[in-house]
Amino acid sequence: MYEALPQLPSLPEIVGVHFYTIDVDAAEKYIVRKLNLLEKISMEQALTKHFLPWMATTQDDSWVSAKEALVNWIFDNSKTPSESWMTNIISQPIVPLPARNGYKHYRCLRDLIDPASTYSALYFDEECVFPCPEFLKQHEVALRSCRLSKGIKSTTPLDRARYYSSCGATVQELQKKVTLLLKVLIECDFGSSAISINEIRSLKWLPGKSVDGHFALFAPNECRGIDQGHLVDVVWGTADYSVSEDWRRILGQYVRYNLPSRY
Repeated sequence: MYEALPQLPSLPEIVGVHFYTIDVDAAEKYIVRKLNLLEKISMEQALTKHFLPWMATTQDDSWVSAKEALVNWIFDNSKTPSESWMTNIISQPIVPLPARNGYKHYRCLRDLIDPASTYSALYFDEECVFPCPEFLKQHEVALRSCRLSKGIKSTTPLDRARYYSSCGATVQELQKKVTLLLKVLIECDFGSSAISINEIRSLKWLPGKSVDGHFALFAPNECRGIDQGHLVDVVWGTADYSVSEDWRRILGQYVRYNLPSRY
């Protein structure tokens, strides 16, 4: 049996763990601790050995409130997390998302995006990558201390190209997102990412104007910059974007040299 942790909410019985709250009476505290009647356990030990496994394996709907209280307790204690504490919690699907169709859904913190970030505009609401607003407001410091993503990392170019090419959004809906994406500075190892870059260049995700004057999505390797518009009889489309130098390299030989630079 363990000595109760500070502010730990009431929980159903968890196999293998029992907590006892020592009475405020000084005599009881002295006796319990003098005789080592209770084992002390750190918050992180309790988290990894008992709480996270319990939440991952318990499906009983009657314990939803207890789980929510425990998640709040976890993030109340995550404002200045150690690396190991943070590693343990970001990989667990415990962060609530906005309710959809009356149901609650949860995702891992490592998969979520900070809605206050400029780059949150690269994502659609239906991707379910934003924390529940109420939860974010309550645990803003903890979530950002645990490195809630701003929405940009080395995998972002391929991730966005894949999603934009398959999501069914209109060219107009994608226009602003792609414009923002192409201004982002991306750290990319071109030597080890050749296959990914080839995929980015071959997917149809870049809004452009077709030979008949209509806007459509094109693969970067079938586009020219707007300054090459006089060549539309020999290419599929043209695009008018201001792009970062990193993106010039990612987009490849066609767009790399031809898109206008106005940043």
